[in-house]
Amino acid sequence: MCTKQVNQRLVWISSTWTPRSSMELKFDVLSCQAYKLTKARYTLSNEAISEFHRKTVARSMSEKLMDLYRSDMEKKLRKQDSKELKQNPPRVPSFITV
Repeated sequence: MCTKQVNQRLVWISSTWTPRSSMELKFDVLSCQAYKLTKARYTLSNEAISEFHRKTVARSMSEKLMDLYRSDMEKKLRKQDSKELKQNPPRVPSFITV
């Protein structure tokens, strides 16, 4: 947007140059630079916030996945243990009398 305005001013100034028009051009360039700097600052801060959000979400998602994996593995191990115990129940040692 700023570049288009500056280019239009340059065309206009080249056809009708005066000292005042030169000052207008400088002001336009400076205001466009200030606008771009402000926009860049907001873009950077938004990018930092987005990066923090992405890291936080990724961390929480990985923690949730680890919790699901751990609970799933615990269930599988419990099933295996119960199957093994059913197939091979623990024997009472012979020296213990009940």
